[in-house]
Amino acid sequence: MATSIRSAPAQPLRAMPIPGQQPAIRRLAERIERLAEVLPEPELPAAVAEILQPFLGQADLLDPRHTVGSADTYRRHLLYADPLRRFSVLALVWAQGQQTPVHGHTAWGAVGVHQGWLEARNFELIDTGNGLLACSERLYCEAVPGDTSWVKPGLGDIHRLACKDREGAISIHVYGRDLSEDPGSINITLPH
Repeated sequence: MATSIRSAPAQPLRAMPIPGQQPAIRRLAERIERLAEVLPEPELPAAVAEILQPFLGQADLLDPRHTVGSADTYRRHLLYADPLRRFSVLALVWAQGQQTPVHGHTAWGAVGVHQGWLEARNFELIDTGNGLLACSERLYCEAVPGDTSWVKPGLGDIHRLACKDREGAISIHVYGRDLSEDPGSINITLPH
């Protein structure tokens, strides 16, 4: 006699309490949740970047503990993790001279500058002719408070962010996956 085993449907996680989470972050997360319920995933990055923009620069967006940086490298602060694991919201705190490696992402993303300014350099993969790929810079821009952008998952939107602002900078990132345990796992790092 064959035995049938049925697994229980996946249950959503309870919203993870994040110390110091501000009401403005909860409002932003609620808007993203509503988008995630009605939009197909390929449309989410641009839509999330659009709804992120009005929150940038708001004095009550971040608790002071989420504005603390590090002398060694930019610092990530998890601000919200969706209970259905569809997205995470992070603040990245930058000191002058800190930068990401050249990278793509394992999920879609939307980013906005909250404070200070960042430089963004976009790259494309090129064939070097000897069976290897290399990154070639194709675009440079400066992002100031209120500016937003978005990326698709994979290596189609390769970039590097850097802080040149003497006062440092803070950016808000929304990524299309759960990053509550390992925020750094969003990056696909490339040599440059």
